[in-house]
Amino acid sequence: MLLREIFPQSIRYGRFFSESQNEGIFTEYFQVNPRRLNLEEERYLSNFLKGSISKWFIPHFLKEINDYSYEFMKTVVDAGIKIIDPSYNNLFVISAKELYKAKVSEYLIERFPGSSMNDKRGIFRLFYWVSFDKTSELYEKKLSMLLEEYFKTKNQELRKYISLNLPAEIDDYPDSLNVEAKKYLER
Repeated sequence: MLLREIFPQSIRYGRFFSESQNEGIFTEYFQVNPRRLNLEEERYLSNFLKGSISKWFIPHFLKEINDYSYEFMKTVVDAGIKIIDPSYNNLFVISAKELYKAKVSEYLIERFPGSSMNDKRGIFRLFYWVSFDKTSELYEKKLSMLLEEYFKTKNQELRKYISLNLPAEIDDYPDSLNVEAKKYLER
């Protein structure tokens, strides 16, 4: 069954039920019929992620899905990057993290270089919601990327965001980053 067949009729025509009504309809259906989203359903849901009003139900809905593609996960995380409110953007990264775990962190790190200033701010906000094991290669990669960006950029606002994501103690940096970390901490 396609999502549009179970989706409330009023949504298809631009009218919305309350959040709890929509969430209840999806939750009830997918608790009984848990499965992987197909490509057509992912495309259908991706359209909702583009709208500011209609994207709110996607993270709630994804809690009930067993599986969806990595490409759709990136679309969901990208929607979270665009959301300024940190009490709202976490829903997008947390739902993706439940299924894709460290791949969400990897995606954010890969996405950072070359992103616009606004997207970099959004990525920093999402870093708060993803965890990095301090002994992992991913943690080292994140710190290395942030230190490099800190020394490369002249934008003070971006430097502030970077500083909020960097440890304040030298012991919290991997040995391979000691030189850069000391330079950063002595600034």
